[in-house]
Amino acid sequence: MWRFKALRRGLVAGFIAAALVLAAAAVVLASTSSGPEKVCVPTKAGKPVITATNAKCKAGYNLNEIGKEGPTGKEGPAGKGATGATGPAGPEGKVPGTGVKLCVPAAAAKTVATPPCKKGYKEVELAEL
Repeated sequence: MWRFKALRRGLVAGFIAAALVLAAAAVVLASTSSGPEKVCVPTKAGKPVITATNAKCKAGYNLNEIGKEGPTGKEGPAGKGATGATGPAGPEGKVPGTGVKLCVPAAAAKTVATPPCKKGYKEVELAEL
């Protein structure tokens, strides 16, 4: 029984050690990554993008940096706003509800209806209400 406990402790210690080694390797890899990567981009289609050697490219390739922001472009032309005189004013708008007629019941128990009014209803313009 004691052999299994010793084996189990050894395995746990081994896994912990391996995890620490992997974590340290990840930190080292993350710290060694430098700024923008320099690559050679072909001027013609169909050729591969290659890594720059000593920040130089062979003929037919242009040196570019991946992850670097390019220069600011020139400002565009000014916009053409509205010009000329103001147009004539539009016609006067109607007040909402003007010209709308309803049939109002004489007794409170009935509902409002639309014209033509039946007996017991009075025609009223909505603006009067």
